[in-house]
Amino acid sequence: MNKSQGVLIIVAVMRRGKGSLIEVVLFHPKKDARPDIQAGYDLASLGEVESIHGPHFDPPRWMVCYKEKVSAKKGDWIKPKGQRKV
Repeated sequence: MNKSQGVLIIVAVMRRGKGSLIEVVLFHPKKDARPDIQAGYDLASLGEVESIHGPHFDPPRWMVCYKEKVSAKKGDWIKPKGQRKV
């Protein structure tokens, strides 16, 4: 069983100078879950993470700043670390 049981979904992608700012929301079976998304999810698959702000709201949301533009779009999922490609 994977330690990250929730689903991390991109809800917004914004350009920020040379980089990108994405907003992600976590849907998790535990109502009050607030995991360390950098440890549990493969945020680096989109690029080099500059900073993470959050969690905020319910369900929890984070703002993730990237140093370069990312090719992700609204609705994309960020897979848990260690999850195999099918």
